[in-house]
Amino acid sequence: EGVKKEEPKQTREPTVLRWDDPYRPLPIEGDTFIKPDGTQVVLKIGPAGVLGENQNCDLYGGMAYPSGNLVEHGKLGTASLGHLGETYLVDKYGEGHWWSEWKEIREYYKRKAYEEIKNPKDGQTYGKWFIYKFGQWCWIGPTNQ
Repeated sequence: EGVKKEEPKQTREPTVLRWDDPYRPLPIEGDTFIKPDGTQVVLKIGPAGVLGENQNCDLYGGMAYPSGNLVEHGKLGTASLGHLGETYLVDKYGEGHWWSEWKEIREYYKRKAYEEIKNPKDGQTYGKWFIYKFGQWCWIGPTNQ
């Protein structure tokens, strides 16, 4: 009789995450994130493959590092956060992602802009993070400077 293979399981069930709980678990798809204004958002993985994409949530902001300091815009990730050495960036809409996630979002939506907009006009925007200038789609989301 063969060994039964089991599908890998998520390490926990989706739960409620509050923006002001520094010791909340790392976010997963299906979690309900409560934003500072009280809005509740059920977290989804977006079309670019990023959790919370286009949901205007600062998922990691305010989480505690092992040292007790808090994650915020411009800070570096750790292994415990799953993003060692990556910069955490929050856009003007209050959406926060690690730099590798922003790059995935940027590449996906840039490709979609070229596919969907056949004759863009100078100054035209695509979604929240692109504007058409100088004959090309330009990223206006966060940059790792």
